[in-house]
Amino acid sequence: MIASLIKRFNQLLFRGEFAAAYASLHSALVDDPPHPRVVAALVAVADRVAATDQALSLARQCLRHGRLSSEERTELLFNLANLYDSLGDYDLAFTTCEQANRLKNRRYDLDTDLFLLEETRKVYDARRHQPWNQATAREDAPIFIVGMPRSGTSLLEQVLDMHSGARGLGELDAINQLAWSAPTAVGSDLPYPYVLPQLDSTALDALATRYMQACPPAGTGGKERSVDKMPHNYHFLGFIKQLFPRASILHMRRHPVDTCLSIYFRDFVGRHDYAYDLRDIGHRYILYLAWMELWSEQAGLPVVHVVYEDWMKQPRQVLTQVVDFLGLPWEDALLQHHTSARVVTTASYKQVREPLHQRACERWRHYESHLGPLLEILQPIL
Repeated sequence: MIASLIKRFNQLLFRGEFAAAYASLHSALVDDPPHPRVVAALVAVADRVAATDQALSLARQCLRHGRLSSEERTELLFNLANLYDSLGDYDLAFTTCEQANRLKNRRYDLDTDLFLLEETRKVYDARRHQPWNQATAREDAPIFIVGMPRSGTSLLEQVLDMHSGARGLGELDAINQLAWSAPTAVGSDLPYPYVLPQLDSTALDALATRYMQACPPAGTGGKERSVDKMPHNYHFLGFIKQLFPRASILHMRRHPVDTCLSIYFRDFVGRHDYAYDLRDIGHRYILYLAWMELWSEQAGLPVVHVVYEDWMKQPRQVLTQVVDFLGLPWEDALLQHHTSARVVTTASYKQVREPLHQRACERWRHYESHLGPLLEILQPIL
């Protein structure tokens, strides 16, 4: 019963129906005590439905007296940390968030990520002496939004989905899967990225077709351009350009410390082992910059850099530059993204329901006294 109730709650939450999501919990909140997952759900939506007192009371009671599994305690603490943040209790928000991250007990393998970057760099350095094949250029080539998580990628996708010529696909894992399966397309024993020079046009056409087939059906909207906002596709921008020579790449950039702090406050799903320690997040951010530097050195890889802070200050000016780059006409609906009822399941499910604002800019200043390990790593780029 709890599982089905939480499923229904999440469906409403991810559609931005916060009041309905809260109402879906009512029958379970009268239990004595309520289930920890129900309390965590209440905490997640409390700031949007004027239920903060109820949420804080139940959460504190649950943490003191409830028999919580490690997963239940972690979920509740992450949600509680974000509720404290919304209330302006920043010290308590951070200490609560710190507890949640410690419970995750993840270990980030930085050396493996560094190895992939360096080996990819070697492969692309060798390309300067011999051009590689590309797939057939497509008029309906996708739009890719890349960057660090929590940099504004979901918000940009939500905005572009409001355009009559673009549709958001969410975070697709298709590029990652195609990259690592690419050797089978040419019967090679060489893994990615060493196989890239061996891919002929036929194999690349087949891989591009597989990507398009992996995209959700377009439905009846008639939108021609798909928007893939998997942030970590910044690992594969060269491969993307082989698959889709006319692909449009948008790179979201946000202040490094704001980005890293926002990562630390979120309990991610999937491959985010770096996200639970401030030092690991800092190292990952520096590595991400190295990836983007690599692609900036590659000819024929046009990328538009969308700076989050500039966008919040001058929405129309920045979005005009974006749609001009995409070859799309301006539409006023781009400024009405918060009215969309589309499902958003990423960590930004709340933010995409709000008009553009500058409240998240310089947020890290509230936490500066807690961020010593992160600031030390990021200092060279600040």
